[in-house]
Amino acid sequence: MRRKILLPTDFSDNSWSAVVYALKLFKNEFCTFYFINSTTIKVSTLSNLSNKLIKAMEEMP
Repeated sequence: MRRKILLPTDFSDNSWSAVVYALKLFKNEFCTFYFINSTTIKVSTLSNLSNKLIKAMEEMP
């Protein structure tokens, strides 16, 4: 059975240490590792992205 492992990261030294630990911990198992990085977006930026998405959807055939 293939394990699917999500590794949250902010690319700091601590998060890279956690990645290395996970790789060593599961080195003898068949795994797929997924990295996730997230950030906080200001509301004004978010509404701007929403407007762009709405415009793009309106232009779709």
